[in-house]
Amino acid sequence: MKEIEFLKLYKEKRGLKNLNEAKKRMDIFWDTFFEALELEKELKFKDWGVFEVKDVAARKVVSPKGGLSYTQPKKKLKFKTGLKFRDEINGKRDIDE
Repeated sequence: MKEIEFLKLYKEKRGLKNLNEAKKRMDIFWDTFFEALELEKELKFKDWGVFEVKDVAARKVVSPKGGLSYTQPKKKLKFKTGLKFRDEINGKRDIDE
């Protein structure tokens, strides 16, 4: 699914007036998401999963032009799925819902 298709679906589900409003809400979500990760390095959604920023060992990079070398630090975003997320993906919903 492409972003525009997702925004249309989100707009319909939330009863929003137009795609711009849906886009603004998604932008606010992502801004808040990355701000929280920057502050805490970890973001937990109960039963859904955990996003975690991990530092990766710096590696030496050599520029092809001029042969300059420098070390480049790197970070990775890891996601561990929660039980409810896995059940949703595998189609195992609770009967009570």
